[in-house]
Amino acid sequence: MYEYQYKAEFDYALAQHGCLAPAFPSIISAGANNFCIHYYEYTGQAKDGDMILNDVGAQYDHLFNDVSRGWPCNGKFSERQRLLYTCAYRTSQHMFSIIRPGMKMADVDRLAREYNFEQLKAIGLCDRYEDVGRYIWHGGAHHVGWDTHDLVDVDIVEPGMVFCVDIGIYCEEWGIGFRLEDNCLVTEDSCENLTASIPRTIEEIESVMGGE
Repeated sequence: MYEYQYKAEFDYALAQHGCLAPAFPSIISAGANNFCIHYYEYTGQAKDGDMILNDVGAQYDHLFNDVSRGWPCNGKFSERQRLLYTCAYRTSQHMFSIIRPGMKMADVDRLAREYNFEQLKAIGLCDRYEDVGRYIWHGGAHHVGWDTHDLVDVDIVEPGMVFCVDIGIYCEEWGIGFRLEDNCLVTEDSCENLTASIPRTIEEIESVMGGE
């Protein structure tokens, strides 16, 4: 399939649910195009073994969201895709287990980066924290709600706040790039993943891709 065909499927799904506009120009790419963080051409064709990156959102009732998923276009993660996706998934799960009121937003980003580094180190990709920028190209969190990237001057995590936990890994030497991004609602004493129902584990993604 071509990237524009994936985009058409998303636009159709939005309209079917009464949402007539995306939150932002959808970022839908395949293979090497995933290494362009904000890619809008949609002209590439997914090849067997490529990862598809969907960074998309809906705009509804003056509110915005932002969700990212990566999956193998052939429906099965390769060994290397599985390794990298597991790193991102474990980092995301870790962040949702520790985010709570009173944390500094800067610490959310820092802790995501540090934990992601430990996962990459464990699979032999990154020995020194100073080199983690080769694989992590953007921050690990940003505000969302009134806009896709809310300009909020708040340093401390507070109950009722919503922001994205945005874990990305870009490994050019393996030809694999993607991100796992979910919407985090801060509760009175912890947090909730508002987009957890969108398939995010390897097993869930392969099941959906297999038509199960």
